[in-house]
Amino acid sequence: MGIVTGVLRAVRKLLTLALLVVLVTTLLGTLGQFGGQIPIPTDGDDIGPTIGPGDGGTTGDSAPTTDDPTRTTSDSNRDDGESTRTKGESGATDRQSGSSVETTAAPRTSPTENPWRDDTVVVAVENSASADRNVTRLVAKTLDYWETHDDEYAAYSVDFVLKPDAEDPDVVVSFTEAVQCSGHTEAVAGCAPVLNETYRPTPPETVEIEAGHNDRSTLLTLKHEFGHVLGIRHCHRPLAIMGSNCPGGVDQDRPDATDRPLAWQSSNLTVYVDSSGVSHPVNDQIDHALTYYERGADGTVPEDLSFTRVDRRSAADVVVRFGDSECGANAPSCFSYRGRDVDGDGRLEYYVSSTIVLSPEIDRKAVGWHAGYGLGYLLGAEQQSELPPPFVNAGYGERRSDWWR
Repeated sequence: MGIVTGVLRAVRKLLTLALLVVLVTTLLGTLGQFGGQIPIPTDGDDIGPTIGPGDGGTTGDSAPTTDDPTRTTSDSNRDDGESTRTKGESGATDRQSGSSVETTAAPRTSPTENPWRDDTVVVAVENSASADRNVTRLVAKTLDYWETHDDEYAAYSVDFVLKPDAEDPDVVVSFTEAVQCSGHTEAVAGCAPVLNETYRPTPPETVEIEAGHNDRSTLLTLKHEFGHVLGIRHCHRPLAIMGSNCPGGVDQDRPDATDRPLAWQSSNLTVYVDSSGVSHPVNDQIDHALTYYERGADGTVPEDLSFTRVDRRSAADVVVRFGDSECGANAPSCFSYRGRDVDGDGRLEYYVSSTIVLSPEIDRKAVGWHAGYGLGYLLGAEQQSELPPPFVNAGYGERRSDWWR
């Protein structure tokens, strides 16, 4: 009788354990749905066991982490100053900021008398917010652009002379941590006075530019703000530079970034890889992902897409870096992007910068897959079914295979 009772107790324990395993597995699968907008499978072997806190690397005994990236995007109508609404269109305090759009449905700025009363305007540069970065070259490109196009678009023409350290300049380009723009309560990426015959400048006039954005975004903002200096208001030509949430002034059905063949304005994207947070080589894995997309990614991206590796973070459209605990619990990788809403519909029309974050503990053989997975979304995919085949419902082995071939 004692033997039978012992057997029954053992069976009950086994059944209880089995039920517990089912419940835990179900719970993990459910929680995975909240790691981002993409379901998280639980094959759990890219990172391995959790490292216990404060124990010098001792392996903890918690459940394995999940194996799917999360999505931490900035795809709402707010995008940290890249796209703003204007307030006020007149007066000496009319300082504007904004973004861009490509279309020809816009008025031409009427020519006016040169408010400077001088054909030469000296431009200086203050760069206390990012002293280790050469922003003067971006200012030079901006002035070159307007020297070429002022007759076509500007209210008046002048000769800009760039003297970064000028003691008595007409215009100072100030790179700052946070732009203070009169009439704006929201964050903006740049600000400048609209100079025309009704407002005679009082040198030095200041063009404020928010530091910290990549070269592509910074150059676009500089061109936009110097358009204001030349008397051009929002939603006037060239809209590729001066457009800023222009309902009624542009087509209302502007295609969103996720509806375009590519979510960027250029088909050549620059990539910066920061591998300082990982101990093993990763460049070959990152290159596998880039090369796969350059070959067309099984017909899911334009044929002319290409990538250029750069050695400066500020020069990159796509930054790939390694960091702990930046993607949320149980997520070995995640990505984010910033872009511009040019037609005021609350959705981005194109991207201007992006970041892929990978855990340093990802299995080396799976690094390329995770980078490629994030790139798929950064190039315009909106859901997993729109990604190239290697990234749709990939299992443990597929993520470590030669999926790029």
